[in-house]
Amino acid sequence: MATNEKMVEAVVARNRTIHDCVIVREADKEKNIALEVADVIKTAGQKVRLPESEVVRLRALGYLLPAKVEEVTLEGARISGGQVSINEAD
Repeated sequence: MATNEKMVEAVVARNRTIHDCVIVREADKEKNIALEVADVIKTAGQKVRLPESEVVRLRALGYLLPAKVEEVTLEGARISGGQVSINEAD
């Protein structure tokens, strides 16, 4: 990643998962501390912050939703006994 590249927030696409690693603690040879890395897993619908070039690449592969997607909210949805009934919003 370029140091001056803009970070962009995007949403993971349906049926996709994004795996990443985050540096928790830098290595320090003087204090004899090893580099600590934590795995980060983002699933469908979760937001991720990535460099702009990586977002463009992952969108082209179908791992991220397009930039202009409207959120759809269901009003009056009831789930009972494994069935869903949706009532029209007034």
